[in-house]
Amino acid sequence: MSQCSIERLSQLDTARVDVLRRAYITSVENLLGQLEADPEALGELLDLDRAALEKLGAEARNLLSPEIRREFARQGNKRYSYGALNPPKG
Repeated sequence: MSQCSIERLSQLDTARVDVLRRAYITSVENLLGQLEADPEALGELLDLDRAALEKLGAEARNLLSPEIRREFARQGNKRYSYGALNPPKG
């Protein structure tokens, strides 16, 4: 299964693609994983606000194959599967 290049994202200019590549984020799948893991850090890295990140995420998800999209959905439903405590509120 091949990965989808971030260069296919119309919302990313060349400078932002270069920033992502320097951070070893080279595929749409990598980008979505980072977006799920730490959206604030990705927003800071790309200098994008929350609304722009959500729009970018929607475009990225639309580029995924159906099987990868299903896997992201399956993984998204898992929470603390290794018995870790929920993070503190606040």
